[in-house]
This record gives sequence, C-alpha cells and structure tokens, in this order.
Amino acid sequence: MALNEAPAPLSHEDAQQTEMIQHLADAKFHQSFTLPRSTGRRKQAIRVTYCDAGHQQNSDGTPNDAVVLFCGGMFAGRWVGALLDKAALALGVRIISVDRPGMGATPMVDIKDRVQTWLEIVPVLLDHLRIKHVALVSHSAGTIYLLNTVLYLRDILHPTRPYVAMLGPWIHHSDTSSMLSSLTALAPTAAIGNFHHLTKFAMKNISPTLMPMLAFSSGLTVKIGSSLPFSRSAVVPDLPASDNSVSGNVALQDEGDAARKLRSSMILDYVMAENIAGASQEALLCLKRPKNHWGVWENHDKLVPLLAQNEKDRPRSRNAGGKQSNLHVEVFHAENDRLTNKEAGAKWFDECWNADVRGGVIDYQSHTVLGKDHDGIIEGRVGEGAINDIFTKIAKLFALEEPS
Repeated sequence: MALNEAPAPLSHEDAQQTEMIQHLADAKFHQSFTLPRSTGRRKQAIRVTYCDAGHQQNSDGTPNDAVVLFCGGMFAGRWVGALLDKAALALGVRIISVDRPGMGATPMVDIKDRVQTWLEIVPVLLDHLRIKHVALVSHSAGTIYLLNTVLYLRDILHPTRPYVAMLGPWIHHSDTSSMLSSLTALAPTAAIGNFHHLTKFAMKNISPTLMPMLAFSSGLTVKIGSSLPFSRSAVVPDLPASDNSVSGNVALQDEGDAARKLRSSMILDYVMAENIAGASQEALLCLKRPKNHWGVWENHDKLVPLLAQNEKDRPRSRNAGGKQSNLHVEVFHAENDRLTNKEAGAKWFDECWNADVRGGVIDYQSHTVLGKDHDGIIEGRVGEGAINDIFTKIAKLFALEEPS
C-alpha cells in the first residue's frame, strides 16, 4: 500500500468486533480499590478488582440509589457486570460486581478465608463508592456469599424495603439427587483443585462447546447450537450506539441476539485470559471439600432459622404503606437445571424457607424460569426473563418515597 493510500475500510464483522472490544475496555468494567489488612489472618492489604456499571447516575447528575450488588457464579467475577450492563442500564439500576479472591487481579486467599474475605470486601467497597444501601442478587456459587452477606451485613440492605434475589441457587449435591452434581462430587479433591487449568485447556485445545459441562456455574458459558459464538467469518448485525440514559422503551435498549452472543463470547475469552485460579477454590467450596467452609450455618436448612432470628432481633421499621418491613427473598429456579434437579433440589430448597421457619419476618417467593438451564437463567433480552423482573423490581423499590 502506498504511503498516501487510505487504509482499506474494516469489514462489517471486524467493525462490530472492534466496537465491542472498545466497549468492554471501558474503565467502568475495570475498577479497583485497596482492602486494608485485617486484624485476623490476612496481614497484608490487597487490591480488589470490580465493575461499576449500569445506570450509574440520574439525569441531574446525582448517583443512582438503585444499586445491585451482584454475587456472580464460579467464573463470573466482575465480568458479570459487563454481561448485564445493557439490561441494568435500560432498567435503571446500577450494578456492582466483584472479583472474589483468585479472580482477575484480586489475589488468592486460603479457602477457609474466602467467605470472610468477601465479608471484609463488601463494606469497604460500598464505603469507597459512597453507597449506603443495595439490593443483593446472586447466581449459583454466589448464593453462598449472598446468604452470608445477609446474615452478617444486614444493614447494607434498604432500611424499609430489604430485597435479595437468588438465580439458580447453589444446592449441595447431597440435597439434589442430581446425577451431574453427584458425578462431579466423585472427582478427587486434587483434580477439583486444578479445575481452572482443565477449563483453560478445554477452551484452548478441545472445544468451547464443552464449557456448559466445565464451567457450570459461571453464567458466562458458551452454549451449543443456536447460541454458539459467531465465528470470525460470521456476519454480526449493527450494534446500537451507547446510551447512558434510562428509557421506558426497552425494545430500543436491547442490543439484539447477535450482539448479546458476541458480548458473551468475548467476555468468556477475557475471563479465560485472566487469573481464574479462584474458580478451583469455588468448586471445592461448593462441594464442601475438604471441609465445609460455607459458614456456621453449614447448609440452607440451618441458615434460614438464623436469618429469621436476626430479623426478629432487629428494630422493626415500616414501609410507606405502614406495613412491617419484612426481608423479601425471591428465588428463581431454572426449569432445566441439571445441577440442582428441579424436582428434588429446588423443592428441598424451597422447603427450607417454609412459613413456619420464616416466622413471619421473611417474605419468600419462588419461581421456575421455563426453558432455562443453570447458566442460561441469567440470560435474556431486555424486557424478558428473570433478570428483567429482578432489575425492574429493584428500580421500583428504591424509587418509592419513604414514610413521613
């Protein structure tokens, strides 16, 4: 090419990929702060990476109060915020997602300290961001962290409209009758401890279509068939221009199936390019290997009574309608969840939250999301699916006026 000759224009596909790369390079997906050393076992300060995305500011420039702290699945970390950024932006919520130890640039800790380190991260991060209250949402392995957050950091929830939602909650294989979970549990502890190496090897050398089996609780897995990421020769429709405002017309805000698949595929590539050693610890934590490090509650049936007692011991506030402000828990099970078994695991989980155990201080709703599996439950077009329902509800809850 001559020096004065204009470069050839990018192909349509390359232009779309370039635009997505530029979007995912946005600083909002790559934030960090320093967690000071603790008085416990962690003697050094650590850097924690996180994402602060979605609808961050109101039209008048004030911070958006409708904040979701998202406890993602095994591989998700801060990248789940990038995955859900468009939905959060369109539906009026700000989403914070964090790289737990051993993910991204957040350093590894001993497995017995994973939950405690998370409980140290959360209040410092919220203080760093000047956020007083959040709604909590989790997916899969993030359930363990969400429930510990509710148990020990209850004050970060809204004072009169406390809300938490769990998507595809993690249930131990002993309570699910799931063949897939039971087979996974048979793997040697040493092998599970190297789960992240196996995952990277499979992605690079075998086939990304195996990822639904290997990356089973990330929410970022590549799907088989119609949901496969586009090849380098595929044609990707135009992506809409970035929009930082909230619109009631969600159809205009949705980026389209092709863009969503491209986004998910590229995010998965980025996750695999970073440190994911923490995912092996997450797998061990989920399987309670070599010991149970979920917390003093050990399992869901022991946790709910503790939460109920906590709620009874708290000063009771009232909402705008004058009703007692119960903790509201909403759960979304996937119809085709091979890890938890809809007929056994989900039923057992819901029974743990029965009315007698909740003691009149916790409201509980359970839903089945049709046609979705364990990872696919957090996917969907803006205006559809469980994420849409959750984000819409949170935006409305935080917009309500306080009682005088």
